[in-house]
Amino acid sequence: MIRRFCRGLMSLLALALSTAATAGEIKQVGDIEVDTPWARASVGTSRPAAAYLTIRNAGDRADRLLAVESPLAGHVMVHASTQQDGIMKMTPLDVLDLPAQGEVNLAPGGTHIMLMDLQQPLEEGRELPLRLILERAGVIEVSARIGSLAARTPPD
Repeated sequence: MIRRFCRGLMSLLALALSTAATAGEIKQVGDIEVDTPWARASVGTSRPAAAYLTIRNAGDRADRLLAVESPLAGHVMVHASTQQDGIMKMTPLDVLDLPAQGEVNLAPGGTHIMLMDLQQPLEEGRELPLRLILERAGVIEVSARIGSLAARTPPD
């Protein structure tokens, strides 16, 4: 009985590890590849946090990022940052287009994932689970490394 339980538990663990990319790894589903997911540490839970990654579409058909979810945030949105009259402005995006044979880089100062209503602080050195929902490719689960509050690049 205990052996069967342990075997079942190990099978579930293997399945979980195979469906979500470990932080820093490249995760590919079909023609879509997610590379270098990372996030900044948060200031407690009262202020939003941000996450970044690169999405490549090696296919001949465009795709679209419809939503991003995380169990650590009550509300997740994709924002585009633009500078207008010397002032940075963030605009929520309903969808993020992923052109055929193209790449979209979510990075500080540009398009990024905004995490609001945090369930717990994002702490440097930990990981942030993200679930990307795409129109054609379906769901891609990744784990983003959390860097320092002032990080401008992914943590090592």
